[in-house]
Amino acid sequence: MKYKAAVLVPILSLSLISSAAVLDNDINNVHAAVIDNVHDTLHITSQQRQQINDDFINWLAAHADNKFAVSGYYFDHARTDNHQVWYAPTIDGDILVKNATHQHVNYKIKAIGGVVIYTAKDGTTGKCDDIAKDTANGKSYSSQQIDTSKPVDKYLLADNGIVYKCKLTGTTAAPDSGFAIKGHNNHHVAKWTILTDKNVQKEYRHLIKKDTGNDIKTTIDYDRITDGQPDYGVINEAQ
Repeated sequence: MKYKAAVLVPILSLSLISSAAVLDNDINNVHAAVIDNVHDTLHITSQQRQQINDDFINWLAAHADNKFAVSGYYFDHARTDNHQVWYAPTIDGDILVKNATHQHVNYKIKAIGGVVIYTAKDGTTGKCDDIAKDTANGKSYSSQQIDTSKPVDKYLLADNGIVYKCKLTGTTAAPDSGFAIKGHNNHHVAKWTILTDKNVQKEYRHLIKKDTGNDIKTTIDYDRITDGQPDYGVINEAQ
């Protein structure tokens, strides 16, 4: 399956359940690549989705270079919100993250998985699944694990072959940060932009092809991503 080339136009920015994203219960101005509205969604199994996410976490952790910790616990929410439809508002439109109702399937982009990147208090780097919750409802990360004086980044792996980022502060980052509930007032939700690290984007597409056989052709015009915020700054962006 091939995607059509992305149409590049300026748009306004719209305003992690660990491991793979839960879809159908199994599974400030920015210029960037806009995905063609008629592109096909990747038809992949929940096992393939999980494999892509696991491979991505392992790859990113191996490139941590003793600077940061990586965890698959990028999204979670309170038990009272189990029945909700959750999405990530991005510059390319809303990305479906969890569809508990089996409705609202008209999202053009769906999440495959994601990661959270942070600085551990004890200096741990690489893959780390130790960001225990302070509360029983999945609403916060453990202040015993995360150095809250440092920024926290989330990467969202979308089925259009693009990695999106959400930049957070250590003091406010939580498992539900960056995500919104359909039908709620979501003006407070942090914004997602396209990750500018070319190596990460290239590796993500490589993993999609390796694990599913799908060759993603959507293009990103990095020169037009102007959010003014650098990425985590630890992956070498070789041209």
